[in-house]
Amino acid sequence: EQYDSQVTFAGYRFSEKNYLSMSEYLDARRYGGPVGGSKSLYTATFNKHFRDAGLSAYLSYSDQSFWDRPSNQRWNLSLARSFSMGSIKPMSASLNLFRNQERNQRTGTQSNNTGIFLSLTMPLGRSGSLTTSANSSHNKNTYSARFSDQLDERSHYQLTAGNTSVAG
Repeated sequence: EQYDSQVTFAGYRFSEKNYLSMSEYLDARRYGGPVGGSKSLYTATFNKHFRDAGLSAYLSYSDQSFWDRPSNQRWNLSLARSFSMGSIKPMSASLNLFRNQERNQRTGTQSNNTGIFLSLTMPLGRSGSLTTSANSSHNKNTYSARFSDQLDERSHYQLTAGNTSVAG
């Protein structure tokens, strides 16, 4: 509490190949076939709030292995900030960077998926808000803008526009 941060470590390891977690068991019942195969999962997370700057930071790492397919690793870094620009308040911006790595069991090659997500939200009009975002991953770039507002206590509306482009 003194540092306004939190560190979390968690993990599990199954000693038997046929053991299913509750979610894997429910998926097996729902889809009618074998699913799962989790062997272990280890995660570490770190959260830190910088109250004076209006900034929050989140960092996570996970390493998951399976009995019957390649393991994967995931990293995620998120930053979020609330701020004002003159009379426009409150505004918020967020940045999310991630990387997923998976090793191919047959070839031994490693595939990486790295991505970035950026979002900016600001008030617009009496009670509306405008959110713009950009996302890039899997050789795809997505841009969107969303305006939402309310007409009265019961009536809300939202307008959204977007574009997706695939890199050569």
